[in-house]
Amino acid sequence: YWKEMRSDAAMSRIAFAGLGALRVMPYVHEVGEAAELAGAAWQHDMTFLGNYAVRKPFERYGARAVFDAEQHPIAIYWCEGREWVFPPAPGGDEAKWAHAKWAWRCSLMVGTTVADHLVGVHWLIANYVTTAARNKLSPTHYLRLLLKPFTWRTVTINAGAADSLCPKNGFVHR
Repeated sequence: YWKEMRSDAAMSRIAFAGLGALRVMPYVHEVGEAAELAGAAWQHDMTFLGNYAVRKPFERYGARAVFDAEQHPIAIYWCEGREWVFPPAPGGDEAKWAHAKWAWRCSLMVGTTVADHLVGVHWLIANYVTTAARNKLSPTHYLRLLLKPFTWRTVTINAGAADSLCPKNGFVHR
């Protein structure tokens, strides 16, 4: 349980020891990136979400967090503003940095929930395994019996997710 979720330390915990650990990768410098990224070692890239339009008045998803070798955040590329945002100097304006961290956390939650979990786990992997087991294995086949507890109600759950999350103005439509 992490009581505090807004600090730079919390951002590092989320990226390296929390939900973001799935997508943390070594940093790859891209041509034209800011000189302030010279000490970068790690990145967490959710900018693919910036390609999708959202309904008004919502802000576009998508952000790329960059961390140094000690896992401290040093910059966030914010897709909505199409800009790099850096931690403010001591006593500086924290509002833009706080908003960029918020955009990254929101992008992380939506990207993980929709792309990785809903689509990747439920609609692709679980659906493929369930379909293959039902269509290619006899009801008493040892592999089908082994898979049954892991695929129980997969079809119902996937259909329910499509009905509840994907209609017009629903969570995925946002």
